[in-house]
Amino acid sequence: TQSYTRTASNLLCCGTFSQSPHPPLAPDTERTPGYPLFLLPFYAGQPRPLAAAWAQELLGGLTAGVTYLAAVTAGLGVPAAVWAGALTAVDPLLIFHQGLIASEGLFLWLLLLSYCALLRAHRLESWKWAAAAGFGLGVAAWVRPAGLYFFVVAGPLLLWRVRGGVPHARGRMLAAFLVFYGILPLAWMARNARATGVFTY
Repeated sequence: TQSYTRTASNLLCCGTFSQSPHPPLAPDTERTPGYPLFLLPFYAGQPRPLAAAWAQELLGGLTAGVTYLAAVTAGLGVPAAVWAGALTAVDPLLIFHQGLIASEGLFLWLLLLSYCALLRAHRLESWKWAAAAGFGLGVAAWVRPAGLYFFVVAGPLLLWRVRGGVPHARGRMLAAFLVFYGILPLAWMARNARATGVFTY
């Protein structure tokens, strides 16, 4: 928790992504920037961790709605989607984690939104939805580095699911997905290379 809040505070006061408690601020590559950026409005001026926790509880409610949407988009039917959304809404672990200064809830919400976009890309054979799915996964990877590995599954799955479509449309969808996925992770790796000399995530 402290690593997130201190990084957010250092961003606000000095414009530096760092966990250092006092100057000189050493550039940090342990954390990714997504969750500290989410915390910025709650740590401008007087820190308001309780407001951040309430915002995350609201995000938990939205996660239940996105779970319902993902199930419907996947073709599971409305009854199954309602059950999925309801079980997500009352999941005690999710409720507990949303009250903590931790990145899991935001990551899950972004992951589910990206999954919905990926399903829409498949259904409509749309490169725009594929680009949205890729960018969403890139944002999720900014929140938790584990998001880096989801494209390994999502990219080939997207190509396989539309294998019966027009070849150039499939290629355009996959290219859009990979390009928009890579924007944020590559930007962060370039920042780390400038700050520390190591091209790492």
